[in-house]
Amino acid sequence: VLQLRVLELLRLFVLGLLQLLVLVLLQLLVLQLLVLQLRVLLLLRLFVLALLQLLVLALLQQLALALLQLLVLQLRVLELLRLFVLGLLQLLVLVLLQLLVLQLLVLQLLVLQLRVRGLLQVQVLGLLQLLVLVLLQLLVLQLRVLALLRLFVRGLLQLLVLVLLQLLVLQLRVPRP
Repeated sequence: VLQLRVLELLRLFVLGLLQLLVLVLLQLLVLQLLVLQLRVLLLLRLFVLALLQLLVLALLQQLALALLQLLVLQLRVLELLRLFVLGLLQLLVLVLLQLLVLQLLVLQLLVLQLRVRGLLQVQVLGLLQLLVLVLLQLLVLQLRVLALLRLFVRGLLQLLVLVLLQLLVLQLRVPRP
C-alpha cells in the first residue's frame, strides 16, 4: 500500500513537472511571438519611412519640374516682351524721323518763301534757331518716351512675375491624381 501511495505521489509529481514544463514552454513561445511581433513592427516602420521618403522625393521632383516649366515660361515671355519693346522703339524712331523730315520740308518751304521776299538772312537765322529748338524738343520727347517705355516694361515684368507666382501657387494647391 505504501508503495502504491509512493507511486501515486511520484506520478502526481511527474505530472506536475510536465505541466510546469508545458507552462514554461508556452511562456517561451509567447516571448518568441512577442519578439517576432516587435521585429515585424520595426520592419513595418522602416517600410513606411521608406514610402514617405519616396513620396517626398516624388513631390520634390514635381515641384522642381513645375519650377522649371515656370522658368521656361518666364524666359519665353521675357523674350516676347523684349521683341515687343524693340518693335515699339523702332516704330518710335521711324515716327520721329518722319516728323524730322516733315519739319525739314516745312523749313525748306519757309526758306524758299523768305528768299522770294528778300528777308533771307534774318529769317533763316530765326528758322535755324527754331529748328534747333524743335530738334531739342524732339530729343527731350524721345528721352521721355524711352523712360516711359522702360517704366511700362518694368511694370509689365512685375505684373508677369506676380501672375506666374499666383499660377504656381494654384498649381501646387491643386491635388494631383
